[in-house]
Amino acid sequence: MAAFAWSPLRALMKKAGAEIVSRAAVDKLMDYLEEYAKTLTGCALDAKLKL
Repeated sequence: MAAFAWSPLRALMKKAGAEIVSRAAVDKLMDYLEEYAKTLTGCALDAKLKL
């Protein structure tokens, strides 16, 4: 299950200047954002444990 919706990401890419946005490009961005969110969450949890 994807953590991000496809249509808003496509709209964001178009707003950033992309004239044509392929499904593969949105899928790639979605994969990147999911991994980044996991990493960021881990960092936040580690920081909380150090307090």
